[in-house]
Amino acid sequence: MTAGSRRDETKNRYLTQAAELVRRPLVAGVATFPFAVAHVTIADVAAAMGVTRPQLYKLWPSRYDYWEDLTYYISLASVDPDNYQDTDFDTGATADIEDVLDFTRLALNEIQTEMLTDPFVLLRTSLVGYTDGTRLTNILAAADRQGVAAIEEKIVAVCRQVGREVVPPLTILDVAVVLFCMADGLSALGRLSGRVSDARIDLDGTGERLHGLYACVGRTVLLNFLQPRTSDASVIDRPDVTRPLKSPAPDWSSQQIAALSVGHRLFLEQRGSAVHSVGDATGGPLGYVSIAQLASAAKVSRQAINKIWPTQEAFRIDLLRHLHRTQADLFVQAAKRSIRSIGRRGRPALLPAVEAIVNWHAVADPNQPLSHLAFASAYQNSAVRDAGGREVEATLDGLSAALAAAFKASHLQLRPGVAVDHIAGLLKAAALVVGRVHRTDPELLRTQIPFRGGAYSAFAIVVEAVIDSSLETPT
Repeated sequence: MTAGSRRDETKNRYLTQAAELVRRPLVAGVATFPFAVAHVTIADVAAAMGVTRPQLYKLWPSRYDYWEDLTYYISLASVDPDNYQDTDFDTGATADIEDVLDFTRLALNEIQTEMLTDPFVLLRTSLVGYTDGTRLTNILAAADRQGVAAIEEKIVAVCRQVGREVVPPLTILDVAVVLFCMADGLSALGRLSGRVSDARIDLDGTGERLHGLYACVGRTVLLNFLQPRTSDASVIDRPDVTRPLKSPAPDWSSQQIAALSVGHRLFLEQRGSAVHSVGDATGGPLGYVSIAQLASAAKVSRQAINKIWPTQEAFRIDLLRHLHRTQADLFVQAAKRSIRSIGRRGRPALLPAVEAIVNWHAVADPNQPLSHLAFASAYQNSAVRDAGGREVEATLDGLSAALAAAFKASHLQLRPGVAVDHIAGLLKAAALVVGRVHRTDPELLRTQIPFRGGAYSAFAIVVEAVIDSSLETPT
C-alpha cells in the first residue's frame, strides 16, 4: 500500500467516525437545531438594537437559548399564510384548458425560480437535518400544512373555473401535497444542481412553451388527473389539512420579541450576502463536530487529525461531502435495483420502480441519510454549495446512466426535448422531499392508494405520470 492510499484510508476512517458524531445527537434526540442560525450572534443583535450584550443575556441565559428561540420565531414566521399567498393563480375568465395549461406553465416556472432564493425553503430544509423531539417537528409540520392548505384553495378555484375535478382515487389534498412539496424538493436540489434549476423542456415541440421541472409536474396534473366535473361537491368536499400548533407560541416579553425580530432580520440579510467565511457557513450546522471531538473519538491526537485537515473549515467541508456521498451511495444503489426492473419489463414496471425510489427515505435509516440537509441554510456560501453540488451531480449522473440503460433495454424512447437528466432530477427531488415530510409530518403523505391493481403513494402516482408522459407513445 502506497503512502497516498494509506492516507486516503485513514482519512475515510476519520470521516466515518465524524459522521457518527453527526448522527449521534440525531439518534439521541439532542436539540442541536439552533446551530442552523448560529451566524446570528448576540453581539450583532445587541449592536443592531443599541443595547449591550449583558442586557440580552438577562433575557436568555446563553446564546444557545437565544438561537433556539430565534429558530422557533423564524419558523413561526414561515407559517404565516401571507408567505403562501403571493402567487396569483387567477386565470381570468377563460375556461379553455389550453389557456389554463399555458398560464400554469408560466406561473409554476416563476414559482420555481423565486423559491431558489426563498430563505424559508432552505430554513425548513436545513432544520430537518436536526431533531428536537416534538417542538420543532410540530412547527415544521404546521408550516407545511399551511402551505398545502393555501395551494389546495388555489386548485379548488382553478377546478371551479374550468369545470374540472380531481380524478379518483386521488383527491385535491393529494394533488396539493405533491405540488407544494415538489416545489420545496426542486428548489433545495436546484441550489446544488444547474441541470435541475435550469432545465427547460419543450413538451409540444414548438420551442416556445418551455417547461421547468415544476411546470412539468403541474401540466401532468392538469392533463392526467383532472376530469370534467360531475358535481360541485366533488370539488368542495375535501379534507381540511389545517390544524393548530400542538406547541403554542411562547410567552415572550416585548423585549424578547424585539430582539428576536432583529435576529430574524439579520438572518435574512446575512443569508443573502456573501459575508460568511467557510468557517461560519459550516461551523453553524456542524458546530458541535470539531477536530478536537474527532480526535477524542478516534483516540488520536489533534496533531494527527491536523496532518490531514489543517483547519476546522477544511475538515467540515470534507465532512459535508462525506455525508452527501454516504446518502448518495445508498440511494443510488437502491434506485438502480428498481430501475433495472424497467429494463426487464418496460412500462409496466415504471410505477412500482418510481414508488420504491421516491419512498426510499421512508424505509431507509431515518437519521443518517438526511443528516447532510443540515447544511442547506449555508448553500449561499460557495464553498459549501460547491462541495454539496459535486456530490449531487454525481448522484444524478448515476441515476441518469441507470435510466438510459433501462430505457434502451426496454426499447422506451423519450420524447424530443426530454433528457434522462430531467427524469433523474425529478426522481431525486421527489425522494428528497418525501424523506423530509416523512420525518416531520408523515400523516400528510397518503400511501396505499388503490391504483392499477396495486397500492401506491400519491407522489409515486403523479411522478410516474410525469415520466410516462415524457416517453414516446408505443406504436
